[in-house]
Amino acid sequence: MIVRHIIPASRLKKAYFRRWFYWRGISRAKLYAKAGLDMEAPERTDLDFRTVPHLFGVPRYLYRKALSNAVTFLTAAMRGDTVAAFDHELWVWFFAGIVRQRWMAIR
Repeated sequence: MIVRHIIPASRLKKAYFRRWFYWRGISRAKLYAKAGLDMEAPERTDLDFRTVPHLFGVPRYLYRKALSNAVTFLTAAMRGDTVAAFDHELWVWFFAGIVRQRWMAIR
């Protein structure tokens, strides 16, 4: 099967993915506020977030994960591993969206 689809050139740039992950974080934070769904994996329902410690409306463990991704991003960038660096950078953008939305919600 051959599928042909027109993809605008703007969607092939890193800036597009940064924006997409940032807004994905905002969307997931809204789902979290409304239904208590896991922001990383909404289909997973095994964790009761009412029992998870929060800092400014964001589950505390996500700060640790964000710091780890930021350090790995910088390390990979310094090594010249652009693929790994961008992967971890996108998670940081995702987290930034979560933080923005959760902080706006608790103000």
